[in-house]
Amino acid sequence: MSKKLASKSYNVPRGTIQSRLRKPCKDLPGPRPVLSTEEEEVLVQWVVDCCRKGFPKRKSDLQLSVASFLKKSGRENPFKDDIPGKKWYDLFMRRHPELSERTAEAVTSASANVSEKDIKGWFHKIELYLKENHYFDILQDPARVFNGDESNFQLCPKSGKVISLRGERDVYEVDHATAKTSLTVQFTFCANGDVTPPLVVFPNKRLPKDITSSVPDEWGIGLSDTGWMKSELFYDYIKNVFHPYLYKIKVTFPVILFVDGHKTHLSLEVSELCSKLQIVLIALYPNATRILQPADVSAFRPLKTAWKESVLKWRRDYPLETLTKNNFVPVLKEALEVGIKDTTIINGFRTTGLCPWNSDAINYNKCLNKGSKHDEEPKEDNLKRQDNSNKEKVMTREVFENIVGQEKITFLQRIPLENLTETESILKKICCFFENQEADTSTSKENYNEIENFTAVGFQDIAQLPVIAADDFVDDIQATTTITNEQYYNNTGDCLDSQQYLLTPVKLQDILITVKTPERKGVKNIERSSFVLTSAEWKKTENNKLKAKKLKEEEQETRKKNRLLKQDEKNKTIEPTRNKINKKAKGTIETKKQETEANLIQET
Repeated sequence: MSKKLASKSYNVPRGTIQSRLRKPCKDLPGPRPVLSTEEEEVLVQWVVDCCRKGFPKRKSDLQLSVASFLKKSGRENPFKDDIPGKKWYDLFMRRHPELSERTAEAVTSASANVSEKDIKGWFHKIELYLKENHYFDILQDPARVFNGDESNFQLCPKSGKVISLRGERDVYEVDHATAKTSLTVQFTFCANGDVTPPLVVFPNKRLPKDITSSVPDEWGIGLSDTGWMKSELFYDYIKNVFHPYLYKIKVTFPVILFVDGHKTHLSLEVSELCSKLQIVLIALYPNATRILQPADVSAFRPLKTAWKESVLKWRRDYPLETLTKNNFVPVLKEALEVGIKDTTIINGFRTTGLCPWNSDAINYNKCLNKGSKHDEEPKEDNLKRQDNSNKEKVMTREVFENIVGQEKITFLQRIPLENLTETESILKKICCFFENQEADTSTSKENYNEIENFTAVGFQDIAQLPVIAADDFVDDIQATTTITNEQYYNNTGDCLDSQQYLLTPVKLQDILITVKTPERKGVKNIERSSFVLTSAEWKKTENNKLKAKKLKEEEQETRKKNRLLKQDEKNKTIEPTRNKINKKAKGTIETKKQETEANLIQET
């Protein structure tokens, strides 16, 4: 495109275009940033790496890291106590739009160790089993694929912000229910978007009539001392709630039910029942429910939001009453009808790769383990950024001449060393190093030895200059650091790129603390059983575990009996000896008593 056409197309004066082509403007408007472009790139890469490893940084972490760098490097800055403020942080985020503030999801160390390889291995094993037993076609019918999980509902959830008088310091809200009281509910979601009748677990031994009358006929009721799910309750749920509902709506059997690896789902009684009822029970990969379970990925969050809104609505309707277990089921039913849409459940199954069956549909960026795809194949732009941040800046003779200028170099070569200022003396020694010739005849042999100690590696970064000289010269260099930086800005002009060679004894990389994703401490010596809880292999393993447990209990009982027998024999052996000792001691006491009485009589 010609200059004239560009001027008309973009409404830019032709003189401006010509001026920019002759002398490109590389300086940004406004004051220079405290950190150079390369240092900010290092800071950005540090934030990104820590976030991907499961240790995201906050605003205060960023500010304090920069403050530590500024204090140790002695670099001048306009910040109070060397700590960047809100304005610097806002401008930094504006200069790097690839960063943004997000709310982090809490992940356990065990969940952080799950990798893409683990999940794909689970998919491969399940697919192999389903194909061998002619169950794989079930996954083609969403109406025959289910996911079950429990969730906890508080009777007094957090209400959020309220309206009050401006400036009021004390704002209270009376609880409409017993604080921290909650109930467990078992849900099962279908891949076609349906929700099967749930099971509500009450922490009671007997239920009053008020509660039972409020529960719909299709729903299940469970009783538990702790209020949590138990193996017996899950067994009753499958037998009396889940299977009758499927039979009622005429679902084609067999069906597949995905559950997590909680111990309430791993009983042999449940496995036998599911096999009898033609329910293929499959356990998800351990510690990966946040990735593989549709209930956790898509269903429970909108349901909990609807629950809070339903509780607030109930409070508005009954402002003087308290929400109790008697009112729990009606409020939950309303939240269930409003909170979850069919598309939400369908999208959850698709995102987790369960229906349609597709291991590549999963977002493996959630895997924090170093074996994940993200760590093996980083994006191209991230590689370039990392290479640029780790690339060492080499000070060559051409770069040195561009910084100082040819006129200044000629001046330094002509003037003796003792007639130069401290800054000029340093520049003259560097010039002599590059030219590999002796300095002026007035230069002492000791100073020239300092120049010989400068190696090519030592000049990879001019920021190392204050620490590579001899001890008697360090103070002079450090004293002139600020002047050299100012002289660099005055002399560079437009001959350099954005790279800045600042005389700083500390690098930002030395200040930032790198973290690693938690790794497994050794390898557990366990034999992993089948993930299909209704398979013959799993039942065999579970039977072996029960037999081993029973054998261990019998051995403990036998050892206890033997220990008691030995104790009895020992007591029988000790008893005669103990009787003799007691008789002898008793006789001794009687004798002493008689002697004492005789002495008293004699004295009388």
